[in-house]
Amino acid sequence: MMVLFSEYSGLSEPLALAAGVGVGLFFFGGLWWTVRNLPASRNPALLIFASAVGRMLVACAGFLAATAGRPLSSILWIAGFLAMRIVLSRTLGAQPATREEKA
Repeated sequence: MMVLFSEYSGLSEPLALAAGVGVGLFFFGGLWWTVRNLPASRNPALLIFASAVGRMLVACAGFLAATAGRPLSSILWIAGFLAMRIVLSRTLGAQPATREEKA
């Protein structure tokens, strides 16, 4: 039997939080990867644009699929997403530059 989208109620609250963490890891990890690869890119503007659009599409689709408009699930998804921002910025942002990056 086919389930209509209007019958979809989103993920449970703990799964919405986990989905926010996963999408946050993808989004901010992808941003970190993009910034790290800009110096070697043949077309940096295209890399920035494609990365931003791809990351935003995944984030929006993940948010809509996980929460289905439910307020508590939405808050938990956003909390997980932002928690990954904090975790990744503290872990990846504190890395010292390598010799290749200094030159």
